[in-house]
Amino acid sequence: MDYSRPDPPDIDLDFETRHRGKVKQYIVDKYGEDHTCSIGTYQTYKTKAVILEVARTLGKEVSIANAVTKGMDGLAKFDVDLGDGDMEEMKVDKMSLDEVRQHYPPLDEYFRENEDVLRHASVLRNQVKNLSTHAGGVIISDLNLQGRIPVFKDKGGQVVSAWAEAGGNEELSKVGLVKFDILGLTSLSVISDTIELVKKHRGFTLSRDDIPIDDRETIRLGSHSDLKGIFQLENPATKPIADNVKLSSLDDIAALTSLIRPGPKNMGMHDEFANRKHGEDYEIPEFLKPILGDTMGVLVFQEQMMLISKALAGFDGIKANKLRKACGKKMIDLMMALKEEFISGAQFRIDAGEITIEQVVEMWNLIEEFAKYSFNRSHALAYSALTAAQLYLKCKYNVEFITALINNSKQGKEKFGIANMLVDYVNYARRTIGSGKVLPPDVNKSEVMFSIEDGKIRYGLGHIKRVATGAEAVVANAPYSSMEDFYNRAKKGNRRVTKKVVESLVFAGAFDNFSLGEEYDEFIGTPTHRNLIFHEFFAQRKKKEEVELLTDEEFQDKEIEVLGLCLSRPPLRDLFRPLVKERKWIDIGRQEHYGSALIFGKVEKILDKVTKKGDPMLVVQFTDEIDSIEFLVFNKSIPFFYQKLYKGAIAAVPMKKFSDTNTRFYDSSRGNEVEIFKRSDYEDRNW
Repeated sequence: MDYSRPDPPDIDLDFETRHRGKVKQYIVDKYGEDHTCSIGTYQTYKTKAVILEVARTLGKEVSIANAVTKGMDGLAKFDVDLGDGDMEEMKVDKMSLDEVRQHYPPLDEYFRENEDVLRHASVLRNQVKNLSTHAGGVIISDLNLQGRIPVFKDKGGQVVSAWAEAGGNEELSKVGLVKFDILGLTSLSVISDTIELVKKHRGFTLSRDDIPIDDRETIRLGSHSDLKGIFQLENPATKPIADNVKLSSLDDIAALTSLIRPGPKNMGMHDEFANRKHGEDYEIPEFLKPILGDTMGVLVFQEQMMLISKALAGFDGIKANKLRKACGKKMIDLMMALKEEFISGAQFRIDAGEITIEQVVEMWNLIEEFAKYSFNRSHALAYSALTAAQLYLKCKYNVEFITALINNSKQGKEKFGIANMLVDYVNYARRTIGSGKVLPPDVNKSEVMFSIEDGKIRYGLGHIKRVATGAEAVVANAPYSSMEDFYNRAKKGNRRVTKKVVESLVFAGAFDNFSLGEEYDEFIGTPTHRNLIFHEFFAQRKKKEEVELLTDEEFQDKEIEVLGLCLSRPPLRDLFRPLVKERKWIDIGRQEHYGSALIFGKVEKILDKVTKKGDPMLVVQFTDEIDSIEFLVFNKSIPFFYQKLYKGAIAAVPMKKFSDTNTRFYDSSRGNEVEIFKRSDYEDRNW
């Protein structure tokens, strides 16, 4: 293959996120400050922000501007009339303000009353607001950059280019400079931390070289179970596709991760790949077999697209690269020109009877759509090696892998529609290795991070809300014999161990094993004990302020607030397990396999919503304190729902699933089967 190209490539390098700063500093130290610089990025005024900024600058009531823009989403799409009957779907931030106001009546009315806001916002919108530093982008050159391009120093002292290189801005590559992306990849940290935990708790050293990336057994077993925490495959939408393909090799993973990108997926190429892998007949023109043979005739990788353009249309390396770039960056004029050359260049294959004109046009359409989101093969295989390594570690060293996964998550981080990934991973551990094997935080036993203790996972103090900054000091001075000892050695004189830190530790149950004297030992681990701990703490501080006594429910709410979940008592899933089994109800974790079912759990929240038609609807958050789902209650079913159910109700709820999605709705026809329970009736039951 001819690798000549008129423009320099981007070079992406992945490192553990926590080491990325060190790598960037190494580059500066090695090549010198004159020959390296971080890349600048422009931030522009988007639609909502520019309206608010102009209103504020003109002395308008900002709350009014905020109210009319509140429901505006810059990424929302609407059909825009281009004239002559042509319509195009366009994002809000790409539309003119006159077009935007047509879709937002309150904004239209606001502009009518505030024409000066419209006038200034129209000028400033999408203009540069400020220049910041790209998180990973670096330029390395043999030239003195400070004499070639404009640069400045940011607040951290980094030399940064005043020119950008991202999205539509190609100001650096156009003058021949090469961009290096020093990227941070959390999955690398998960692998490193798993290796360290294996060494610490299993007594042997596992190096990266010891982790096979072509172990067919672990790829097959790991991918056919759940894919929680697995790099590239964790999105719940990927699981059915992985099941359909039946992953069994590194090449399968590379193909899958390329085919689940929007372009190929929308064209159904993942289904075509799976069907052919499992025996469906297909044909490949003889001259394309060297290119498409190992992917069963399915266009999967960027290199295949470029090679096809050479073999079919006679493109050289430069033109094939132009095709890749034109399709990927949607350069309409260049694509139209290349289409003509592609079809005319294929004429010699058509004349030879190797392919028809219809097949050539079909191949162009496939390339045009595919290239928008395509992966190159080397990228796909390198990333898939990480995926395979994680599948192996998860199969062989499950507790260590899950602990590493949790430690590389942050409290409150949202992903895949899950509100708190750290809590989701902790609940995953409770579900897979047992809820009793995830231990609550303890000031004498916990480390800053989650740790492993006799095959169980101990909650880390650093992951408790409002404790992070004080966790190291608390751990460094452990163990403690009493609250007085804790106050004197961890709290006293340490600004990081604040009153709020101690409160969060109490709410989290981190002092639950402290004795306050034999007369109180019967209360250890209860809300009464936690109230006494509060009093003891304030006694040490010699404060006369009263400590508010909290109820059981209030303490549970506080525990959930600081941990994201409750570890001080058994989850409903375990507490009611025998009853659920006896009545043949369905666990939330297994509900996706059933169309109509009585599903057991607790009503966590009830949200009032409106359907697209404007009808009232409820969205109910439902949990068994390990797994959670949402179900819908439609207008006609709302009265039947409220006859028995309410926020906090523990119940077996009848639900149905839509035929084309996993979304569930309340089945009011079975409303008489709803049963309500109290936790207290089952907590002391000897099953």
